[in-house]
Amino acid sequence: PANVSPREYEAYCAKFLEANGWSARLTAATGDQGVDIVATLGDVVVAIQCKLYSSNVGNSSVQEVVAGRAFVGAHYAVVVSNQEFTVGARQLAQANNVMLLHHSELAALSEKLSA
Repeated sequence: PANVSPREYEAYCAKFLEANGWSARLTAATGDQGVDIVATLGDVVVAIQCKLYSSNVGNSSVQEVVAGRAFVGAHYAVVVSNQEFTVGARQLAQANNVMLLHHSELAALSEKLSA
């Protein structure tokens, strides 16, 4: 999505999830501990951080969602962005079982989690 604020991007991602069968709750704008959306499908809980960036997303986003996953008691952690991820972010995500997705991939989130 073009010309949206970070908060609007979070809402866009939540609506995309809901359109694909998930229940998606936006967290508070502050004090979210690195989680922007808590998504649930059945008994699966996913902590999602949304990053609307103009350049590649670095590893701090991965660090934050790892902490946030534990904070909200989620089974999985995902960083969603409109951009690519740095090599460091990919390495840290792999080591911490964090999924890195472009927002267009949210439609297949349940399939990606079970893969």
